Amino acid sequence: MVRSNRAWWPMVLPLLISCKPAGRLQSTQPSQPPPPSVAPAPAPLVPVSVRPAPVLDRARPQPVASPKKQECGQASFYAEEFAGSPTANGEIFDPSKLTAAHPSLPFGTRLRVAPKGANILPTDPVGTVDVVINDRGPFSGGRIIDLSRAAFAKLAPLGQGTLDVCLYVLN
Repeated sequence: MVRSNRAWWPMVLPLLISCKPAGRLQSTQPSQPPPPSVAPAPAPLVPVSVRPAPVLDRARPQPVASPKKQECGQASFYAEEFAGSPTANGEIFDPSKLTAAHPSLPFGTRLRVAPKGANILPTDPVGTVDVVINDRGPFSGGRIIDLSRAAFAKLAPLGQGTLDVCLYVLN
């Protein structure tokens, strides 16, 4: 004798009928408008991440804020033996890039390094160099920043070894 698979329906049907619909199910009937004394709901807020980004005109240079002085002291440059080694943020050190090591500034901070007394105006930064912090240091006494060879060479001859500089944060 073949048994029917429909024997369970009489037991489950009353349960299904007594259940209320879940929150995702909605009535197909139109909802009633709110009474006239209730104020309309404000427009929904749009998250910042959804708003369109402003379009920048790349043909025209954007204005640069005046740099803020951070500190003054002695600068040196990395020894040649560190070329190809990983820096504290994971990049491979390249002496030809304009990078630097600072003990406390966040990685990615852009600095303008200028010899003491140099003109640091954003429109005419003659005798200065802009670098990006990608390492920690220096660990030699009394120095505030270690520059890559390329960055130091823009400020002074490499044979000089150290230089009195002031640091200005650009971002």
